Amino acid sequence: MLKVIFKLLLGKKLCGVLHRYRILRRATALVKPYFEYDMQRFLNYSGAFGDETKEKLQAKIIILYHVIEKGLTMPNRRLWFGRDVIMALITAVQRFENKYGLNDRQVVHAAGVVRSYYDLHLQEYRNMPAEANVMWNQLKDFVHIHMAIQSANQAHCSREGFYEHREASFFDFAHARHTIRNYAQKELPMQRIRDAVTLALTTPSACNRQYCRVHCINDKTVINELLAIQGGCRGFGHLCNKLLIVTADLEGIDVPRERDDLFTNGGMFLMNLCYSLFYYQVAHCILNWSRTPSEDLHMRKVINIRDSETVIAVLTCGETPDEFDIAASPRKELREILIVH
Repeated sequence: MLKVIFKLLLGKKLCGVLHRYRILRRATALVKPYFEYDMQRFLNYSGAFGDETKEKLQAKIIILYHVIEKGLTMPNRRLWFGRDVIMALITAVQRFENKYGLNDRQVVHAAGVVRSYYDLHLQEYRNMPAEANVMWNQLKDFVHIHMAIQSANQAHCSREGFYEHREASFFDFAHARHTIRNYAQKELPMQRIRDAVTLALTTPSACNRQYCRVHCINDKTVINELLAIQGGCRGFGHLCNKLLIVTADLEGIDVPRERDDLFTNGGMFLMNLCYSLFYYQVAHCILNWSRTPSEDLHMRKVINIRDSETVIAVLTCGETPDEFDIAASPRKELREILIVH
């Protein structure tokens, strides 16, 4: 009876607004503890606000050396690329060495990457800009102190050799797939993208909901604008022929405790898609979508993606060149990954 009276007094439209507000408040109260829990764990344990632990400092070193590794594999390398990064890497390795010693495989590899950078520029020393003298001296001193560590050379591949194991056993197949940051300037047939996405549909998903999507962008102007927002493919992004955006739809999430399932299922689909692209001989590179809210909104203005879809990652794709380099990027050892209880 009270509901009828309120509807008469307030009107149907206002009652609807109040009803939605009440539902939203209940939903917020239900969801809030989950995200507060996630936020507190992120604040307490992530490396975003300091690198005071061994694991956090190691992660920072890996991030830095991988930036230099990528630069070393670029098709049109610039001299003295990544100056700030190489200096930060040297500092981080020295900090790790002083605190924990130099017996960590990833940190040793980082020192080898510094050596590679030094060796590459050694013959170009005379062409170095004057403002880089301080950097060069620090670089030279670091290499001389660590002369026992060999240069971490990046792998050079031919197209034929790279795809040699694409129909081999899964052990050989999985070890053969790598990221490529160099693309031949040829049109990549759309059919091979369709074939790869079709094969990736074999990915399992929670309750078979299959809420992952793949947006394929062909327009070069749009690709360049999206890559500018992403910001992580300088030196090779302009070479890609197609851009894939992998998303997962929030409408497929059923309860608040599934809040991370988008990325679990999306990550599984993404890896399966990469294997499928390799099988169909499509060169590709995964780019993360660790963007700010404003950048994510900017992307949605450039390309029509439903508001309910969350971007999992972006992939540059193209035809494989006849010859190219790939980053060494050594994997951690089994004892660092497998924990038996």
